[in-house]
Amino acid sequence: MATFIDSHCHFDFPDFDDDREEVLLSARELGVKRIVAPSVGIQNWARISQLAKSFDELDFALGIHPLYLREHSEFHLNELGDRLREQRTDVSAVGECGLDATADIDFDSQMLFLCEQLRMAKALDLPVILHSRKTHSQLVKLVKESGVKCGVVHAFSGSYEEGMQFVRLGLKLGVGGVITYDRAQKTRKAISRLPLESLLLETDAPDMPLCGRQGRRNSPELIPLVFSVLCALREEAPERISDTILQNTIDTFDFPKP
Repeated sequence: MATFIDSHCHFDFPDFDDDREEVLLSARELGVKRIVAPSVGIQNWARISQLAKSFDELDFALGIHPLYLREHSEFHLNELGDRLREQRTDVSAVGECGLDATADIDFDSQMLFLCEQLRMAKALDLPVILHSRKTHSQLVKLVKESGVKCGVVHAFSGSYEEGMQFVRLGLKLGVGGVITYDRAQKTRKAISRLPLESLLLETDAPDMPLCGRQGRRNSPELIPLVFSVLCALREEAPERISDTILQNTIDTFDFPKP
């Protein structure tokens, strides 16, 4: 059986409160050995840190998501910096942070918060977990200026050319449920061509349901299904795909080999 890491799962969300341990057990039996849980802001920094202490399979990141900026001020950036320094030996990344052009949130504020989080990642030598919705060009520019060279653009849904811009900066691309939809031809074609060494697997659970599961909770248990679709899109043997992506994830987050 292949070994997987879900590189992006909001496992602290209330959607999992009723059966969190059962989901972890089921995912483990399906080969999912680790889960990276990014935070969205101050409201779940403490909770996500505590959950990671309770479950060996769970790793966490601390950051401020662009969609939650209304609940934050620049004061919270200072607090984030303090927490990251205090928990440097435990935290796996800075994030989820990034840009979202579809949100009715001041874009200058989004860029300010992102740049500060990129600066923290650079200073602490941590990878970043990046959110990008219709902002690939702006994100490429800001990451390049920051000097950050390690992290992942999660839920990548762009073109091959856009993906390669991130790859050239040293970033990985998160592959999730979007590739299970036939209508996502641009992204499916991109993922079929992008370097295998640039890809990570993710669910973005409980969100981003797979095709045929719309309206149902997404879960790290479904990583093997994302993997099977990825294998259908790629030319490499499934064993090589699983081994390479596992190593990509280990390298990105500095995990021990499971």
